[in-house]
Order: sequence, then C-alpha cells, then structure tokens
Amino acid sequence: MYADDFKAQLVRQCLVPGTSVAATGMAHGVNANLLRRWIVMHGHAAAPAPALLQVTLQASPPARTPPPCAVPSEPQVIEIEIHGVRVRLHGQVDAQRLGVVLDALARRT
Repeated sequence: MYADDFKAQLVRQCLVPGTSVAATGMAHGVNANLLRRWIVMHGHAAAPAPALLQVTLQASPPARTPPPCAVPSEPQVIEIEIHGVRVRLHGQVDAQRLGVVLDALARRT
C-alpha cells in the first residue's frame, strides 16, 4: 500500500531525537501504530519508554490552629478594680498594654 521509500523516509524522521512518532504519523496520514511497526521492520528498536523519576512522598505537618479558647465566641469583658479605680476592657486585650495600665495604677497609691 505504501512505497518502501516513503516508509524509510518516515522511519528516518522518527529516529531523530525528540520527534514524536504520533505527530509524524498524523502529519503524513499514517497511523502511529503502523509507523512503529515500520520502525521495527527497518531494524530499529522501538522508541524507549521515558525514564520514570523516583518520587518520595512525605506527610506535611498538621496545620497549626489556635486552641478553641483563643477565639472567643462571645464578646469578652475584663473588669479590674484597683484602689477605687475600675478598669473595664472589652474584646481582645493586648497583655503588654494592660500591664502598662496596671503598673501606672499601682504607682498612684
């Protein structure tokens, strides 16, 4: 059905490194399986399978989530009374700033 010269030409094209047998066959209207058979018939080994790389999987560390008590579900209120002075704090409290306020109140006595 196909001329021997035509087959030999396609086989030579397929032997060029990086050439796709399927793409070469499609470009010339020849089924890739038939073209692979021609390559073997012309004394060439079929294209080697691509080398596989070793893959190692490692479990990722669990995501760090804050403890349930770190996220209040209701508005938080802290009320402190020192020497007749009442301090009421709402929401999240910065511990460092609270310490400054309490130190200032303690020095007033």
